[in-house]
Amino acid sequence: LVVPEWLYNSGGRTSPVGHLVLAVAWCIVAASALHHFVEWTSLPHTSLAHPAVEGDAARYYGFACYYYDGSTPTPPDVAFPGLSLLIIGLWKVLGMSVVWPVAMNVMLTLVAVVLVGRLTCRLLRGRTTASAVQLTTLGMALTDTLMFYLSHGALLLKEPGIYVSMAIVGLVLAGINGEAKPALRRWWLEAAAFTVAVLLMAFFRTTYLYFVILGVAMLVVRHWRLWWRRGAVLMAITMIAFWLGDNVA
Repeated sequence: LVVPEWLYNSGGRTSPVGHLVLAVAWCIVAASALHHFVEWTSLPHTSLAHPAVEGDAARYYGFACYYYDGSTPTPPDVAFPGLSLLIIGLWKVLGMSVVWPVAMNVMLTLVAVVLVGRLTCRLLRGRTTASAVQLTTLGMALTDTLMFYLSHGALLLKEPGIYVSMAIVGLVLAGINGEAKPALRRWWLEAAAFTVAVLLMAFFRTTYLYFVILGVAMLVVRHWRLWWRRGAVLMAITMIAFWLGDNVA
């Protein structure tokens, strides 16, 4: 909860209700994670280091185990190893346990809640009588009602990373759309955030980059004389990320 709270406070659009919304989301995801920890370690010969995860989670975890300490005899078939590589990185620092990647997904899910609040503010500010604080809180509160969305934060799945990445991309595109000539320093900072987001998406699953390409194209078409240069930069970054995801991952 520390990182999402810091991000929320840094936006300058905080409210007691917003803090409550974020706390409620944390309680839901954390309680679900604890339930899964018990479920995954209830069988004989299971532990937090070797939990009985199933489905896609088992493939991501097994891939990480194989390349971390060889405890999985053969590496599972994983087309995009982004999540598994993050798991290995966490284990190098904190030790082998299912707790760390799940904690990462909890954090990413809550960060996504905050970013969706900011995106709501960017999209609707000036179009309604609601204040920036109210719009941010509303976006976060509506995201809190999506139980399927929140449930992914307690599992070993790639979706939380995709949620954060998509929210960042949306913020960048909405920022360009909202300002005719954004400050150069802010533009390069947002381009850097966009780059991180699409690279993360590419190593999790390149399919999601089609939505990014569509979003950039729609932005440029709206005012192509004004935004074609920035659109070209973002499109080039996206295509490079797409190539890296398909050929390097």
